[in-house]
Amino acid sequence: HTDISLVIIVSILLVGAIIDSGAELFSEDKLDVLAAQGRFLIFYDAFVQIAFFLFFIQRKYLFTLFATLNLAFIVYIGFRFSLANSAIAIIAYYLSVNGMKFLYKPLNLLYLSSFAIFILMYKSVYIFVKLGRFDIAKDRLFDFSAIRGIFYSSEPFVTQLVLNTTVTQNYKIPATELFINYVLAIPLASYLIPLPFEDYVFDIQSRIYPGLSFGLASNIYAQFYAAMGIFGVVF
Repeated sequence: HTDISLVIIVSILLVGAIIDSGAELFSEDKLDVLAAQGRFLIFYDAFVQIAFFLFFIQRKYLFTLFATLNLAFIVYIGFRFSLANSAIAIIAYYLSVNGMKFLYKPLNLLYLSSFAIFILMYKSVYIFVKLGRFDIAKDRLFDFSAIRGIFYSSEPFVTQLVLNTTVTQNYKIPATELFINYVLAIPLASYLIPLPFEDYVFDIQSRIYPGLSFGLASNIYAQFYAAMGIFGVVF
């Protein structure tokens, strides 16, 4: 009954996410997708990851296929971290069962390496995938300059860029925004409480990096520094 219940919940949340987020969910601009992200999409994302993990480790292949298709849809609209989270959970599970010897098998190392490369590379081509331009996506995967750009715009560098810019330009946001963050973390609060809110990443991107073609990664140190100075970083 748990399996069927998960399938029903995921299906209902998928329909709710599409209705709630609208056409922006399928936009090639990641910022449009993020701006349209509502509670239905957040819950859908979470339940898909849970379903994929449970079905996979129990080797329920038909249910795993259902969860995989939903996970592929989440990756398609632009959220690679959901796939990464699911994979990390599965790897952690097998490590707890089989120990470190799980990583020593050449085939497993090949799978893990291929997965890591896919997670890194897909960021640069998913816009063309959503546009249906698979020819351009394929060309970018074999273009050295494009591959170099992928590494430059990957999360470790971009996350550090947000912090560097915040500190060097002494960028500030109202401290009340941190409080609003906590309030909006309450389920359904965004629907019930009309609070003015713009996430720090969107704020700094629109003001300092308006020409970027990709979404900036979050940096909690930058956000607290902008709101409360060095005390915020320590806090």
